[in-house]
Amino acid sequence: MPIASSGARRRSMEAMAENNDHNVPEPLKRVYWFAGIWLAGVLALAVFAFVARALMGL
Repeated sequence: MPIASSGARRRSMEAMAENNDHNVPEPLKRVYWFAGIWLAGVLALAVFAFVARALMGL
């Protein structure tokens, strides 16, 4: 089986993303965005707290 070129792989990934996009209802997409941003914020706070605590210990 030949290895797909990066262009073909990218096109197939874009097609998959497009298909998945149509299957997700609009309100659910908003929930996913909110959850993702919230998770990123919580992780950033956790990393910040960890680094601050490590610096306090120095």
